[in-house]
Amino acid sequence: MCLTILGLSSKSSSLCQSGVVVTSKPSTTDNSVGGRPRGPAAVSEALFAATELLCIERPPGSVTVRQIADAAGVNHGLVHHYFESKDALLAATMLRVEEEFLEVVAAAEDPADAIRVFFDELNARPTYPRLLSWMLLEGIDPAPRIGGFPLIEHLVDTISGVTDRSEARLRTQVLLAFVAGWATTRAFMADSAGLTKRERSRSDARGREHAVAIALGTYAKLGPMTTSEQA
Repeated sequence: MCLTILGLSSKSSSLCQSGVVVTSKPSTTDNSVGGRPRGPAAVSEALFAATELLCIERPPGSVTVRQIADAAGVNHGLVHHYFESKDALLAATMLRVEEEFLEVVAAAEDPADAIRVFFDELNARPTYPRLLSWMLLEGIDPAPRIGGFPLIEHLVDTISGVTDRSEARLRTQVLLAFVAGWATTRAFMADSAGLTKRERSRSDARGREHAVAIALGTYAKLGPMTTSEQA
């Protein structure tokens, strides 16, 4: 039997993995009373936000259902009512975040712009790589729980516009490893390297163009850092 989860786009409505079915985005007519979410859509939204907040700060295994419910301002029994288990909530949250990124990236006008948007979005909101990293480190394979990775599939499709499908998959794998590592460790690495605020901005610009070079195979055109970038 599949469990219906509110709050994800209709693009994922066909998914039915590990008892989870995701449906359309929640209605904006749901509201809260006394600061507490009321109604399936509002409760789901609150649980997504709380899960995202708590599970990027520490391993999901150390976060309890009650802690998520408390952060969301709902009764902990509602987690099991709407999502069956914490793992199902984790999967739904991860897919929700991925689809939010996809919506922004898909609006890009060309492949290079799509990669730049992807790089900037993950650096501005590193939820996706952090949550994925925690799950993998804890031995949790998100693939069976999610049923697919629409953002990654879109990146493969985008890169396929400039090369063959096999090469696009390879470039996507390298791109994801590069951008995910950048998004999750950039602050620490910048501190370790002693970068100034101005140098950090240039570093991000350089990282963005490296991401484009990985995706489009244009490393030969990237060239060395310019004098202004090194300043």
